Amino acid sequence: MFALFFEIVAMMFKSIKNCQIYAVIVAGGKGLRMQSEIRKQYIHISGKPLLAHTIDLFTSFKLISHIILVIPKDDIRYCLENIILPYGFNEKVSMVSGGAERQQSVMNGLKKVKEFTFSNSIQHYSDINSSYAYMNSQANNTEEIEANIEFDRIQQKIPNIVLIHDGVRPFADHDIINRCIKGALKYGACIPVVPVSDTLKKKGNDGFVEKIIDRENLYKVQTPQAFDLDLIIEAHQNAMSSAFSATDDASLLERMGKKVFMTQGAESNIKITTQEDLLFAEYMASITAKK
Repeated sequence: MFALFFEIVAMMFKSIKNCQIYAVIVAGGKGLRMQSEIRKQYIHISGKPLLAHTIDLFTSFKLISHIILVIPKDDIRYCLENIILPYGFNEKVSMVSGGAERQQSVMNGLKKVKEFTFSNSIQHYSDINSSYAYMNSQANNTEEIEANIEFDRIQQKIPNIVLIHDGVRPFADHDIINRCIKGALKYGACIPVVPVSDTLKKKGNDGFVEKIIDRENLYKVQTPQAFDLDLIIEAHQNAMSSAFSATDDASLLERMGKKVFMTQGAESNIKITTQEDLLFAEYMASITAKK
């Protein structure tokens, strides 16, 4: 009877409402393609900084415990005074400085998340020990004490999930976030994707078409990408030790032989990188404001 009970409890603890969820928003880009006097993440869309739109998406997702914003070191004061404080993000958002490359910036953010999980774990284990002592004091036999030990073991395995997201991708939505978290809980890693719709061709060295690429199983990868925290930290450390660089975080896991689950993204979830993207962003923001 106890075995069946704790199997059910274990499944409950590995649900979206029984895990610690964090987000790392990376906003360290220089925006060279935007040809703007200010960094692209600070450009206003419908009267509000692009980055503020992105942060708002995650602060409004109530199950996220805390958000780490990774920005250039020289931007911390600017970001605090123009984004964090004016839009009331200070209670749920902490800032850390980024690295020379995106991969280092993500790692800086993950280290900060780890600090939060350590702090939460101290309180968590304190609560467990109090409950454990009480349960044992009320136990009538050895079987009940063993059951209490199993309950303690299950609680200590509550997972930490981290979402890694591009700061200039403000039009993801809560459905995408939710699917990514659920996928990461089940598989350890989950990324949003959209199918490739354009015809793809490979160009030869002579400038002519060499062949057509079959697009049937090809997908464009988006963010947020969701991971078991310890797993993605291990992947980043592994990449760092071997000087390996990738264009997204999931690739670091794939390099280790880990499987990454794909879930449905959205065509509107674009990364704002050009002036043309800004026009689309203004349109999307106007639609969102009317809802």
